[in-house]
Amino acid sequence: SESFSVNFSSFVFLGTVHAFVEAQRTAMTHLYKKRKAMEFIYDNQQKSKIPADIMHPSSRTLFRFWEAARGEMAAAKKQDLDLRKVAKILPNLSILERDAATQIYQWRLAGTGICRLWGQELTGNDVLSGWPDFERQTMLSGFDMIVASLQPCVARFKAISSLGTEIGIEFIGFPIQDTNSGAIQILAAVVPFQTPDWLGTQTLVNFEISSMRKIWTESLPDDQLGTSRTSEFTRQAKTPPFLKIIDGGRP
Repeated sequence: SESFSVNFSSFVFLGTVHAFVEAQRTAMTHLYKKRKAMEFIYDNQQKSKIPADIMHPSSRTLFRFWEAARGEMAAAKKQDLDLRKVAKILPNLSILERDAATQIYQWRLAGTGICRLWGQELTGNDVLSGWPDFERQTMLSGFDMIVASLQPCVARFKAISSLGTEIGIEFIGFPIQDTNSGAIQILAAVVPFQTPDWLGTQTLVNFEISSMRKIWTESLPDDQLGTSRTSEFTRQAKTPPFLKIIDGGRP
């Protein structure tokens, strides 16, 4: 009788321990699945829509803004842009436009932050004034690609001031359409990776490009603007060897 009582007590104790362990294991499994689900949602919202080649936070902000503004169109409508939504980066925004006669891209509008970065007023000037031939042709190819294929482009370059100081800058441009004229313009952010004390006191006089990337985005098949211009660009233009095609935009 005593032996049976001891064995029965041991069985009850072991059963209680087993139930506790199973309960803990179930709780941990549920927590792990919940955490993985949260990570999956975070990944979808934050990582899949913005290409890794877009590095600067302001550039990434403008990418999200342009994607939302264009909807399913190939290019956002200029008159529909509510720039109040990107008020924090307005000083570093610009609109570039190609002059039909000279084929030169001009600063149609340059934010105060960009003018301060260059050390001079830029609106109305040649965007690539002072750039060496290779860098100029490379950037021109990028601008032309934005306008012709209606795809964004991101570039990084080093700017050198009149006193020899250097600063890293990221440029990102997006196609927008002026609904009055029908012209395709470039909405761009030009943002430095640092904010040194000398900004606004030195003029940028030389530029060295380090990278340029085309960013593929998609529009609806029945978007006439996107379909016609993309087909024309595919027939007539060859992608320069220094342009690397990367995936981006909507999946």
